[in-house]
Amino acid sequence: MFLKKESGKCKAIITPFAVYLNENDNYVEPDMMVVCDKDKLDENGCHGAPDLIIEVVSPGSVRMDYSIKLFKYRSFGVREYWIVDPAKNRITVHDLEHEETLALGSVIC
Repeated sequence: MFLKKESGKCKAIITPFAVYLNENDNYVEPDMMVVCDKDKLDENGCHGAPDLIIEVVSPGSVRMDYSIKLFKYRSFGVREYWIVDPAKNRITVHDLEHEETLALGSVIC
């Protein structure tokens, strides 16, 4: 995993914190993220792709988290995207850097 190699260099951030994936003014606010290039961070948010993004699915965000955000994060260089789905008792780990997906069931307490 990428984060193991970057031990100590990364910063975990919990929302609200804007992520500007490209130069336009559109942004997303993931539930949690890890950024290892601290030059991407300033008082306005993260400018560029975080290394890891974690979203917790709510009933109103299913389509957004599983489809729209997955496409955006893959397109703009996020290395890993985790979807925590309490309703399904599952965490889906998308290793976007290596194009692999792993679903972990029965892990949410």
